[in-house]
Amino acid sequence: MYSLFGKPEAIHYDVRSINHPGESDDYVDIDFHYGLLKTTVKCSLAVKINHPKFIVHGDKGSFIKYSSGHQQKNPDGVTKASFEVEPASNWGELSYIDENGIEHNESVKSEITDYGILYEKLYASIKTGAEKPVKDEEVLAVLKILNDGVEAAKKSGCSQ
Repeated sequence: MYSLFGKPEAIHYDVRSINHPGESDDYVDIDFHYGLLKTTVKCSLAVKINHPKFIVHGDKGSFIKYSSGHQQKNPDGVTKASFEVEPASNWGELSYIDENGIEHNESVKSEITDYGILYEKLYASIKTGAEKPVKDEEVLAVLKILNDGVEAAKKSGCSQ
């Protein structure tokens, strides 16, 4: 959210450990507030059923996507990335009202992404002094957000 919208005006944390108190935080629900815009990042290891990975709601429409795109976890814990076109059953669903008041519902094809590009840019930055793919102040701000989330979990008594 920070890379998309910048520094939020306020952040509200709900971070806790459900399965292994004191060992790790396995539930995260963080709200970022930007004036009238609110974004939420959620993550939980305590979810059995398939649930949306991306949800966006606006005043004229909504977007929902159940798959994480081209990244998939595997039993070994290593994330697998695919560069194949995702099956249509994994595409997002967009529903909106256009400027004429007509409702539209459509599937949105997933774009193929390559996180390797980020690492290539980081390598070039370290080796040749090329521009950093993520600014220092963005890294520090996100680290502070993560640290504040851990502190919020400690204060709630749901983590140690």
